[in-house]
Amino acid sequence: LSLNHNRRATLNASGILSESDWLNILKYYNNACAYCGSTEKLEQDHMVPLSKGGSNTSDNLVPACASCNRSKGARDLLEWYSESVHFSVERFNKIIERRADL
Repeated sequence: LSLNHNRRATLNASGILSESDWLNILKYYNNACAYCGSTEKLEQDHMVPLSKGGSNTSDNLVPACASCNRSKGARDLLEWYSESVHFSVERFNKIIERRADL
């Protein structure tokens, strides 16, 4: 059921992320997880989950290692990251600054 819900959310999400947009996001985060800094198994994470109305646009996506992405699940950025063992004021500010620049 969860997998089907995620597929529906993806299909219904607004916005399209180009490969160029994704490469720019990766470059901004130095090809590392925006949350913990790992460079292993990076995935696209929706800060506002698709299931909660988030979009597939560059202002809603950050690179996340598989571990952080799975840990975050369908929670939004602030809800999850403020309680994460990887919380970093510096990384949090970088995420927020990038969103403000868009």
